[in-house]
Amino acid sequence: STCAENRATCQAFAPSNYRTFDNTLYNYAGTCPYVLAKDCTLNEFEIQVRENSNSAYDVAIKYKNRATIEVRQTSLVLLAGTLVETF
Repeated sequence: STCAENRATCQAFAPSNYRTFDNTLYNYAGTCPYVLAKDCTLNEFEIQVRENSNSAYDVAIKYKNRATIEVRQTSLVLLAGTLVETF
């Protein structure tokens, strides 16, 4: 079998707004963490977001081996066993 990379976009933006991969818009107010994206087949990654008191988002990324995150023109590659903080 072969593995193909599939690109898709979901977003957490403005206070309490979330756009899913199928372009559906949701508005959730509160400080609970939400699963923004998750690999439901192999369980290799999960991205959680939580709106903080400053109307910004805290992000938690769980992954097994490697994750690549693209933000605008920048790519971050996360490898297992490494800690990355960016502000």
